[in-house]
Amino acid sequence: NKDEKQFINVRLQLLDQQYCLEMDRQLWQSYLDIGLQQHLWPDKFDTMSKANDFDLCKQYVMNYIENNKKQLNHCQFELTKQEQQFQT
Repeated sequence: NKDEKQFINVRLQLLDQQYCLEMDRQLWQSYLDIGLQQHLWPDKFDTMSKANDFDLCKQYVMNYIENNKKQLNHCQFELTKQEQQFQT
């Protein structure tokens, strides 16, 4: 059935997005945990934050994680919405 195929296709895209966002969140959370414990950030953070400043790097990582969580919440919302629409 065409509707089922479309549902599955959209669902798989959303699940893939959810998985990638979750993996990214875990990676950045480990950056934050290590940074806070060892006061050491990956070199690329110094470059991205344009400063070799602990607090600035920390804020950069925390902002990234917060943005990731918003994207993940939106993705989960879309998955729920899609499922509800298909059931009706």
